[in-house]
Amino acid sequence: MDTAAGHIEAEAGLRTHTAGIDIGTTSLAVTVWDASSGLAVHTAAAPNRAWLPAEHPWEKLQDPERIVSDAAALLEQCRPWRGRLAGIGISSQMHGILYADGNGRAVSPLYTWQDARGGRARAGEEAAGESHASLLSRLSGSSVYSGYGSATHSYNRENGLVPDGAASLCTIGDYVAMRLCGACEPVMDATQAAAIGLFEPETGRFDEDVIVEAGLEPDLFPRVAAAAEEAAVGRTNDGIPVYAAIGDSQAGFIGGAGIRKGTLLVTIGTGAQIALYSGERVLAEGLESRPMPGGGWLLTGAALAGGKSYELLERFLREAAELAGGVAPERLYSRMNEAAEAELDRLEREGIKPELTVSPLWLGSRSEPEASGSITGIREDGFTVPGLIAGFLQGTVDELLDMLAPLPAGLRAGIARIAGTGNGIRRNPAMRRLLAARTGLPLRTAAMTEESAAGAALHAAVMSGLYRSHEHAMLAAGNAGGQLEG
Repeated sequence: MDTAAGHIEAEAGLRTHTAGIDIGTTSLAVTVWDASSGLAVHTAAAPNRAWLPAEHPWEKLQDPERIVSDAAALLEQCRPWRGRLAGIGISSQMHGILYADGNGRAVSPLYTWQDARGGRARAGEEAAGESHASLLSRLSGSSVYSGYGSATHSYNRENGLVPDGAASLCTIGDYVAMRLCGACEPVMDATQAAAIGLFEPETGRFDEDVIVEAGLEPDLFPRVAAAAEEAAVGRTNDGIPVYAAIGDSQAGFIGGAGIRKGTLLVTIGTGAQIALYSGERVLAEGLESRPMPGGGWLLTGAALAGGKSYELLERFLREAAELAGGVAPERLYSRMNEAAEAELDRLEREGIKPELTVSPLWLGSRSEPEASGSITGIREDGFTVPGLIAGFLQGTVDELLDMLAPLPAGLRAGIARIAGTGNGIRRNPAMRRLLAARTGLPLRTAAMTEESAAGAALHAAVMSGLYRSHEHAMLAAGNAGGQLEG
């Protein structure tokens, strides 16, 4: 049958559904996509309860087995559609790694993207204070940041933390794919390979020369799927293909942007990022050029704080209320949102701009990990709680959209619409209002609440032949509805 989203190969009654699992830092989600109707027929989410205690302040560790167990439990909820599934796709938090043995079992914790060991100084006088991430950036000629798996591995290698039984390193998405189909060897998609560093997108391989020069072991880096036919890691016990995991950034764009070209995707959740599709690789300061499934590139700028800024402010206001002798409600976010909207209304009526300028670099930035945030423009009549809340939101918007400045003018001019995803946008009308006001473009929020899980399901639909291309799959997601503002 033909739809506006592209030709669907499967006939009615056959396998016309796919499942997508998203393994986020703070939550897990699953979506079942029906390619015959172009709709998500099931979505469920659960908190990521896999955090492990850390011995050092820079460690951010999770339990891979707990993640596998919780992901399998979510997948079990899809049993009513199991007989119709043509494939299972996986989206996962990027950059982090774990070590697996020759049987495909984890022999280490997951070192998440937030783990900062890769930014620590190397040992020895010859290092001269150079971090592991800086070393790999210098050797490869490409940016490798703290939290990238190759920098994490470099630190572990120097400090004797690579387990004796390690046969390979992989992302948590690769690991879940292995476990779902009982495979012994990880298969990595290019989107994930680029995210851990030392990967050459032009050749589709890790740069063995740089790996060796850095004192690392090429054999630990996994095989990268070179073509669509290599993307299937294996099959589940009941014969469903499981495809190599893709990055959650790319999956979120597939599931949330709706239209591939000319759409700027703004995501604000635990972190925050902007993403714009380009047919050609573009090197711009502060932006990463990430390979997209099916070809092309996703130009991505990431802010480390994002929704964490609002969380920081909420905690501060709660403490202030308790200090004043009051009892703060369990969560202040809804009241903060209302106060921000009222403040924006006031500023609009009076025709003035906010006086407070907030730079939300509370967690630093990719390029400057030691940077700190600031609040400036404080005057007697402008330092109010609503003004502070609105300033925090405006600072988050400005940090993200300022990342577009280094883009070629033609690419910037081609942005025709904004798509917003993440709870920091979906649940906050003031944030949506500020985004629309800053860009002057219509803002669309996706109908699906778990865009990365939906993107993983759409990717599986392309891999299994239900859609001709990722562009057709994205059109299907875009036609599923959503809310338009501005």
